[in-house]
Amino acid sequence: MSLAYSFDKANADAPSPHHLQYFEMFGVQGLYSDGWMLSAVPKRAPWDVLGKTILDPATAFKFELYDVRKDKDWTQYTDVAAQNPDKVREMTDQMFGEFAKYQVLPLDASVATRLVVPRPSLIAGRKVFTYSGEPISGIPYSTAPNLLNTSYTITADIETPKDGAGGNIVSQGGRFGGYGLYLLKGKPVFTWNLLDLKRVKWEGPDALSPGKTYAHLRLQV
Repeated sequence: MSLAYSFDKANADAPSPHHLQYFEMFGVQGLYSDGWMLSAVPKRAPWDVLGKTILDPATAFKFELYDVRKDKDWTQYTDVAAQNPDKVREMTDQMFGEFAKYQVLPLDASVATRLVVPRPSLIAGRKVFTYSGEPISGIPYSTAPNLLNTSYTITADIETPKDGAGGNIVSQGGRFGGYGLYLLKGKPVFTWNLLDLKRVKWEGPDALSPGKTYAHLRLQV
């Protein structure tokens, strides 16, 4: 909404045309509604990206209420939630109505994991990803398959030369986390790197025969 009207002295005492605005960041919630401000009290510092999980952010927060109408508490100094329980309930319901309208739900109070997940997601709902032709590199995380906490299958169409093959087939991430399916001395190998804390490796028993073949991996969670 434009603030240009407020630069005109004639509008110095005009009521604000801004009636409603929801706020949400990492599960912390708030709502402005016609001169009233409902604010959730944060449960951890914003820079604590690996803090204790807030399991149900929809019910976990205590709310404060401020009367920010003209000549009232525009600095949000005095919490009047205890004196206005009906207003708190009304604005809470109004706030969750805005959350539903603008696809904020379900609330996500995580920090580190949420920072790397784009919204809206370009891969939401997709279950099949096909790459063909020239080798592809530098695929952004937001457009790559997410293999976390799910079952998946990787199938690669490979042509092995007579003198054997080696190298990467598909990978995502690197030293500090990710996965890779590759050939090592002709054998298919899959490595899962858990934040460089633990590495899990599966290796096929035999090298691939020369000619066209498939490298096929299925992981069931």
